[in-house]
Amino acid sequence: MLIFLQSILKCRITKPESCKIHTYVFNLLNSILPDRAIKCVCSILILSAGISAKAQTVTIDNVTYSVRHVFDFPMKDPAFFSSVKLEYGIDSLPQKYTTILSTPVCDDGLCQTLELKIYWNLIGNYLNYDTVAGRPLTKHDHLPFVGADYEKLHEILTDQNSVLERKSLDELFDRDSLRQSNTVDATTGATDQAIKYAIVEGALYTSYTLWHLVNGNIKSKIQEHTKAIYSPELAEGLLKSEDYQEQLFALKQFEEKDFKVYFDHVLNLMVSSNPLLELYILKKIPDAMWREPTFQNQLISAFPELTPNGRGLLFSKLSNLNTIETSCLIFLSDHIHEMSISQIKVFLKLLVKYKMEENVVIQENLESASISMEDKAFYIDDFLNKVK
Repeated sequence: MLIFLQSILKCRITKPESCKIHTYVFNLLNSILPDRAIKCVCSILILSAGISAKAQTVTIDNVTYSVRHVFDFPMKDPAFFSSVKLEYGIDSLPQKYTTILSTPVCDDGLCQTLELKIYWNLIGNYLNYDTVAGRPLTKHDHLPFVGADYEKLHEILTDQNSVLERKSLDELFDRDSLRQSNTVDATTGATDQAIKYAIVEGALYTSYTLWHLVNGNIKSKIQEHTKAIYSPELAEGLLKSEDYQEQLFALKQFEEKDFKVYFDHVLNLMVSSNPLLELYILKKIPDAMWREPTFQNQLISAFPELTPNGRGLLFSKLSNLNTIETSCLIFLSDHIHEMSISQIKVFLKLLVKYKMEENVVIQENLESASISMEDKAFYIDDFLNKVK
């Protein structure tokens, strides 16, 4: 009997879409053994079902990819767990994490088991999902999901700041109109109007359970594993990502030397990406790099493309330096019309500090800018008059 169960469970884990008998067997055992007993037995058998860290392969469009089991993750009921795998690309670099969630979506025993294949990126953010063959999603009263429901579910799972994070399940129901059903969303009733936009209509419990499984503790678990396998190649891949959160994750793994190694990537992120990245980079670039002429010139040349906050932080960095290249001061003088009043004041002080107030090119740039700057012209004119 144990060998028979083990073979079924192995089928369920490795190729769930081709194993049709497991639901019947689980239901049969549930009728014989106490709830917790059967769940514990199943978990022990799953552990012995041959799951290992050995790589498997999948072929998509005639391209073969490597897939490796990396860790197990407990479901809502800790007696059940999900095997999380890491998919590698044709370049042998990690691409995304995936698992087949198999979990009940209610506590009263009236529900079917929900199965869904989930994908996360390398920092644990939800990417998308696939249904498991023969296991379509349903709402209460056996109503199947339609196309719009599947699209809505994807939208819900993508929302990292969903109201579902801040609500308990009890807060989502109008308890005055509850009724029982023998379907996946067994407990049904009027949904709190405030959260209707955050769920699939008729599938509140499914929406709630999936959101918390997909966006909950699994994220930190994935990040821990990504850090454990971190490499220069992986760092470069994350920096090239179009997801600013992946880029920020890569930057947070940097040691001081990495800012030099990946400087081209860092500079591109600073001027063309999310303002959060811009400020993080300006704060974290080591002081030694600000003092090196080559890096200093490149950093200051980014001034026109920075946000107002970024420009303010750049001037804060410059104020703490002991030396600034003449070429940098000339460049900034040509962009004084883009500075705020507070930035103009700091810049003019820097010219005095480095005895550049009489530089011919800088004076010409200041005089030219003063003509068109109106409300800011006073500060420049006053500075030029003092120099004369």
